[in-house]
Order: sequence, then structure tokens, then C-alpha cells
Amino acid sequence: MSFNFDPRGDLPPPIIQPSSYYSDRRGTVHSAQIKKPKKKQCYDWIFSTASNVHVATDRAAFKTYFAFKSYALTVADQSQVSVRGIGTVEIKIRRAAGSKESHTILLEDVLHIPDWLCNIVSDILLMPSTSYEHTWTEFGVNFFNRKGRTLKPWGYTENFCGLDRLVLAHNKQGRSPMLEDPDREVFSVNLTWPQSQKDKWNGFLAQAMKFEAERIEEHSRNQKQEDTIGRKRAVKSTSIEPPRWKMSSDMTAEEKHPRRGSVGKSMPDLLPRGSSLRFGSSKV
Repeated sequence: MSFNFDPRGDLPPPIIQPSSYYSDRRGTVHSAQIKKPKKKQCYDWIFSTASNVHVATDRAAFKTYFAFKSYALTVADQSQVSVRGIGTVEIKIRRAAGSKESHTILLEDVLHIPDWLCNIVSDILLMPSTSYEHTWTEFGVNFFNRKGRTLKPWGYTENFCGLDRLVLAHNKQGRSPMLEDPDREVFSVNLTWPQSQKDKWNGFLAQAMKFEAERIEEHSRNQKQEDTIGRKRAVKSTSIEPPRWKMSSDMTAEEKHPRRGSVGKSMPDLLPRGSSLRFGSSKV
């Protein structure tokens, strides 16, 4: 006698559900998005006599901005660095050491180079040379603005990593890329903008000015056309007179206002309410 033991004999048959049954009940894992820390702005503006262009590393520093692809060359090894745009930047600096007086200077044609070590103020800002003068001291550079025969303090610099950094009106705490490399002792921050790239920028400006002039001219032309159409519609609406209805003069007063019982084309007399018509019977 043989006996086969089936451990599943007392269990109900398995119920197989469609795939949608299981997919709807799967656990959903929500991963929190990791936000990148906001990049601080760099406030290190280095005065450079070897650079022929101003440079800003942060997009937020620009007051006006135009996206423009170009490149600049390093003075040290003539390698290229990418330029993403160009615009104007305003900087508020102190006039002299120990003084709280400050003023705002405007830098034009500033290149936007995010991958550079610092911001650069070129000595091209001090043009014409007859209006500016600067002296070098052991503490930095002192700038003066000439008005007639007098020299008025314009700004000054302080030593920063062996370079001359402009002293701003407010001591803002930002990012300093040069301090992120403590083992480096010498920094070469000078940049030049090739003449070919300047010509490219001037061509871009000329094209943009031409496009803007065409846009203004087209807008003015469309405005004149709309004004002309509006005037024509106004003249046309005033020239149309409203119709004047007059009754025919050959109609008599009785025809205009027919009376009951009148003979002719007048309306028949109406029977009073509740009356009935009686028709006489005729014998055959």
C-alpha cells in the first residue's frame, strides 16, 4: 500500500490576478530633489593694466546684457577662454581710504567669463589720460579725477593675493575663487580681447541697430495705415444721412384715418362682442 502525502491538498487553488492588479498596488518611492546650493557672487574687482577689456564672472553683476559667443586670450600663455555675453556693470566704490564718501562707476563692454578667477577692471576706464591720474604706493593704487587744475579722489585699491583689488563702498561677502586655491602663490589674471572679436561685436551691434530701426519703421508705417483707415471710416459714417419717412401727399385724411361706416376702401364695421350673425332661411 502506497501513500502519497500532498501538503497542498487542503489549500484552496491559487487565484491569479491580471497584471494591472499588481501594478496598481506597487509601492511608489518618492525621492527628494537635492537642490544645489546657490552660487555666491564674486566681488573681487582686480585692477589690471595689462588687460584691454573689463571682465565679470557672474551674470547677476550685469545691468544690461547681450548673449554673445566669443573668446578672450590669457596674457600668460595665449590660451582661449570662453565668453558668453557682454554688457554694462555698475560698481560703487570708495573715493579714498578713511573716507565714507563713495560714488558709482559704469563699466561698458564688460565680457561675461564665468570660468575666470576674478572680475577685472582694465585701465581703459581711465581714458582719456588727461582726465585721470593714478599713483602707486606700498598699500595699493590711488586714482584721481582731474577737474581743471584740481585732482579729486576717484578710488583706491588694496592688496589681495598679491594683486590690486578695488575697495567697494560696502564690504560684501561673496565668493573668492583665488582663495579656493591656497597652495597657489602667483595669479595671472590678465586677459586680452582680440581685434577680430571686437570687429565681430561691432558687426553684431550694427546688425542689431539695423533690425531695431526696421522694426520701428514698420511699426510707424502700420500705425499710419491704421490712422488712415480710422479717418476714412469716420468720414463715411458722417456722410450717411438717416432716412426721412414722409407720407404720400395724395392720400386724403379719410384714407389716412378711416372711420367706421365710411364708404369706399374703409375697413368694415366690427360687430360688438357677444353678437352673432343670423342668416335668413330661404324656402325652395
